[in-house]
Amino acid sequence: MARTKVSRGDVIFIPVGEHFALAKVLFVSSIFKKMMLMGVSVERAFSKPELPQELPREFGLNIYTGTQAVEAGRWSKVGHDPTPVPPELTLRIVGQEVYQEDEALRLVTQEDLKVLPHQRIAGAGAAESQIQQILTGRPSV
Repeated sequence: MARTKVSRGDVIFIPVGEHFALAKVLFVSSIFKKMMLMGVSVERAFSKPELPQELPREFGLNIYTGTQAVEAGRWSKVGHDPTPVPPELTLRIVGQEVYQEDEALRLVTQEDLKVLPHQRIAGAGAAESQIQQILTGRPSV
């Protein structure tokens, strides 16, 4: 079976318990092998992995994770949203540097440490668990 290629803008459904979470691939790295940033809609869970009429434009949770769960079919790629993603969403701390997308911009400052996330790559199970915790108690559709 052919592996699914993961690209910026892909819309995916992630199984969480008896429901599904909707996410959009915001960035796929070319220097950090098989790493992506996905924005997860935490407004509601879905009972079926079917695209809603309108896709979210904002995401309550951004997670750095591997592309393997999509490539292997554990998470379902169900569409593509070509709406551009602001590169600022990828600002993060990697080691002692600040990165935007795949570009090292500068050494980390004290202010960066206060406001920027660290690039911590969650495995599929950890990402699912984090999403499920946030969605618990939210209405399902």
